[in-house]
Amino acid sequence: MLIILLASGLAGSFFYYVGLWTIKEGRLSKSLLNWSRCVATPALLLAVCATATTEYFYEDAPYLLTLGLWLLFILALEPAYLLTDEVDARQTKEDEA
Repeated sequence: MLIILLASGLAGSFFYYVGLWTIKEGRLSKSLLNWSRCVATPALLLAVCATATTEYFYEDAPYLLTLGLWLLFILALEPAYLLTDEVDARQTKEDEA
């Protein structure tokens, strides 16, 4: 259980920051497919991590908890995805001026 907890949490964080970095560097553009890679997948991995933690302390935790936490993590991770291009565009305009 601890291995699932650590692996899913670390993988979710890693995929999220790598996805944001590749968008900032211009290697990926914003699209629905890239949104699912950069936001939905890390959110699902973090939700699995949180569900594994809950199941460790409460044996009767429902599996629908993963779905609920997944939606909450999507809401938490999406603003940085939406702001990535805007911050990069502002820095480019400041560098040109």
